[in-house]
Amino acid sequence: MPRIRASIVSRVALVVALCAAGAAPAAADQLRPHPRTTTVRQESPRSQRALDDPSDSDLAVVSVSIGGAQPGGTTKLRVLIANLGPDVTASPVTVTVTVPSGASAVGPFFPSSCTPNANASRVVCTFAPGLYLLKTATAQIPVHVQSTAAHGSVLMGGRVMVSSPDDTNTGNNTASYAVRVG
Repeated sequence: MPRIRASIVSRVALVVALCAAGAAPAAADQLRPHPRTTTVRQESPRSQRALDDPSDSDLAVVSVSIGGAQPGGTTKLRVLIANLGPDVTASPVTVTVTVPSGASAVGPFFPSSCTPNANASRVVCTFAPGLYLLKTATAQIPVHVQSTAAHGSVLMGGRVMVSSPDDTNTGNNTASYAVRVG
């Protein structure tokens, strides 16, 4: 105990000496809570754009994956889109999925904004504005293979397309996919 007490006394003496020399705030100042400060980051002119104005964005389909399914079975299509920039999207982004012949889209879909057409051959998903540079968005569409599909066949004609008024490069907006049966 004497050792701890000596340590405390020497620390207090050091603080008093520093305060007297003006090298540190007074002990009373150290006990007062410091006011919270907020740092406001200056936004670039590109990020101050009105949400109604199109941005300079490059949307791309960067990944499409789907597993196989047995006749009468269901698999899940996963679509990954990205904003290659340079701006944050200022308009909604639409992903349109066309399902191959011999299959149909079945819910539930992700995101919940996805809606199929009447015969479930096409699903449209809408994402809100605000997809940042190099960020991605995902759509997941369950795909049901008809029970009449031949075992070992490949259902061709699946297509994914991303679109937005902000998109400045449409060369990377589509991708094809197929579903293996069996």
